[in-house]
Amino acid sequence: MKAASVIVTVLAGALLGLSKIGATPIAPGTDIGFAWRVDQGDLHLTADSGELECWIRLDFERPVPADITASLSDGTGLKADADGTTLDISAADSNLRARNAFRWPAGLRVDVHGTALPGVADWSVHLKKSQGETRARARWRRVLFWVFLCVLVVSLPAAIYKNWPRGEKAPVTLGSVILGLIETMQGPTPEEADRKRRLLRQVVLDHVDPLDALKNLGLPPGSKARQFWLKTRSEFLYRLRSLADELMARHKGLLVK
Repeated sequence: MKAASVIVTVLAGALLGLSKIGATPIAPGTDIGFAWRVDQGDLHLTADSGELECWIRLDFERPVPADITASLSDGTGLKADADGTTLDISAADSNLRARNAFRWPAGLRVDVHGTALPGVADWSVHLKKSQGETRARARWRRVLFWVFLCVLVVSLPAAIYKNWPRGEKAPVTLGSVILGLIETMQGPTPEEADRKRRLLRQVVLDHVDPLDALKNLGLPPGSKARQFWLKTRSEFLYRLRSLADELMARHKGLLVK
């Protein structure tokens, strides 16, 4: 029972860490961290999962204006096909019969320009090589995660402390698992390894927004800073998933008893 409690705690720590970096693999779909915001009349679309090949469908609250256009933030033109309240954004060589995926590099936005753009009511991102993402799946994934986490928060403390003999080393906690993984982060230089650890400590443990954490490290806003975050996020994600897979493989019997 003691070993099972530790394993479940470590797995909970891994899940919590995954949620902090936008990767909660407990529901169907591909979690790409898609988001939108309106700034000075333009609509900006972002993703937090590295380079993508996709096309995007947006459903607005009101009919789309006729002068609407779309492009990447580096100026690369995209095709914007509007039909009532629906807007499809795809590669420039797309047509009405086929929506061709465009390359969406990490660190770039998709900018939608138009007069008096209405608010986005629904969205879907159609990936070329894997299952896409929708607003409904993204919302359901967040609900599942918080339900699962609340159950763990309620049940784990009693299970761990009840089965931990007095005088022994303190039990493993969610925070200690995540911090231990962060401290294993490496880089081509000691300076970069330290920068990765400081970045993750701020985002995962202190709940700082990644953009603010990059600024705190002295990294100016831009594609290079975003690419550094995505690279660090990807490496940390790999370590978390590897830990969870290894524990499940080694101690499967304990968890199913």
